[in-house]
Parts: sequence; structure tokens; C-alpha cells
Amino acid sequence: MRLVVWNCRHDGLAQKIDRLAALAPDVAIVPEVYRTTLDALPAGISSIWAGRDENLGLAVLGFNEWRVEQSAPLLENWYLPFVATEGGRALHAVGVWTETSKARPYQEISLAAARRLQECGLPRPAVVAGDFNLSDRVKGAELGPVLKILDECGYRSAWHTRTGDTFGEEAASTYFHQFSQKAGFHIDYVFCSGPLMGSIEKLSVGNFAEWIGKGLSDHAPIILDFNTD
Repeated sequence: MRLVVWNCRHDGLAQKIDRLAALAPDVAIVPEVYRTTLDALPAGISSIWAGRDENLGLAVLGFNEWRVEQSAPLLENWYLPFVATEGGRALHAVGVWTETSKARPYQEISLAAARRLQECGLPRPAVVAGDFNLSDRVKGAELGPVLKILDECGYRSAWHTRTGDTFGEEAASTYFHQFSQKAGFHIDYVFCSGPLMGSIEKLSVGNFAEWIGKGLSDHAPIILDFNTD
């Protein structure tokens, strides 16, 4: 089963869906999507969405007979609990896009969501993944406090567990500020519960030239392959 996380940057998803589909995802978590554009996606793609009115929000897409459904109320904006199913297989997850405001900064929103996750829990195995807009390299938007709660809930970052990278000092970036290769850092994450972590077969991040250099987005996708047999 392949999971892709990709912030498509201010929508344009209908025009970029072929590039996303070329990654062969079974489930895709896609921040920054207008609700109305989901109607223009090819037939056969299952979708759910959370956001403000018809403005930008978070989409979760199911491909290849995988169906996605919201499984619980939103934890925060936009922490969307869902279940993806195909045949007898199921993935329980929370898709994430943290949208800031002057009243509520990124870290505050994610802390509130993590505490609610801690209270309600998720059926296991489970994933919490998306664009958190947090990094220990950014003052006032550090991941550390949120990471502590997720760790207490039994979730570990797939990238950091597999590579041994230190948070804030990752060898690969997922976001490039103003499309600059010199201004890249990690703000997109996939956190897995213990049972799923052991089933990861492959993990990669899209390269700069293909995704950012060509103007598709200022984010590169994260691609994970799980053995779900």
C-alpha cells in the first residue's frame, strides 16, 4: 500500500492530478485544495475534504479501489480523521494541514490537535501525516512540543526513524521557501504507530528539480510503501 503526502500549493489540483497519479498512490493526503476542484477529478477517485467554506482546505484521496471516509470529527483545523479501505485492508489515519491565523499560530493549533488525539486515540495501526508547518529550525513554530505528545501516544516520525536524522537537521527538505533550493527544510511529516513502522518497505522524498524547479509546488511529496499483506 502506497501513501503519498503532498501540499499542492494553492490548489491547481485538477491540473496536477496526473503528476500526483504518476506516483501511483493508493492514498494521498493533499493540503491546500479548493473543495470545488474535487468535482473535476477523474472518475474512480474517492475523496474527502475539510476547510473553510469553499476556500482552501485539506483533501484526502483514494486511488486503485481504495475508498476514504471521515471517521471522526475534526480535531482542529485541519486535522481530519479518516479510514481508508480496500477489500479486507484498512488504514486508520489523521490527515493534516495546519492553517495559521493571527489569533492562533501553527504550534498552538497542532498542540490542541495532538492533545485531542491523546484523549480520543485512534484504532491501531494508524498514521498521522501531512503539512504541519512546524520545524525546530523556525522560532515560534517548533515541532518539539507537538512531537512530545505524539511520542507519548506511540507515534514516531517515519523519516527520522528510518534515516536517523535529527529533527530540524534533516538531510532532505520537504518545503522550499519562495521556491529557493537554499531555503529548504522539513515541515511535512508522517508519524506511524509501532506496528506500521515495522511494515514500511520504502520511503522517499521527491526531488527539487522535478517538483519545485518545475513550479508544481513549493513542497516535495513524501512517498511511503507499506507491506499490508
